[in-house]
Amino acid sequence: MGYDHKIGVVLESVLDKILNFSCTEKRFEIIKERYERSLKNFSDEEPRVHAAWYMNHLLSQYSWTHAEILTALKGKDTLISDRVIH
Repeated sequence: MGYDHKIGVVLESVLDKILNFSCTEKRFEIIKERYERSLKNFSDEEPRVHAAWYMNHLLSQYSWTHAEILTALKGKDTLISDRVIH
């Protein structure tokens, strides 16, 4: 029993959402602003959150600091795309 017989329906639905994704420019700007705000407020997080983030940062092959991401969001740096391409 269970939901095994429904997994195909779920997968199809998820893939449909991914493949047919659309976002208005206004919605994109809202999401980008929220993300930027969360990066700026990272210093206010609890120490355990910092510890987990830095551990993931050190163990990931491709990882960027919050400062690097903020710089890229402002369009002042190509560091992120350069690091992925090489």
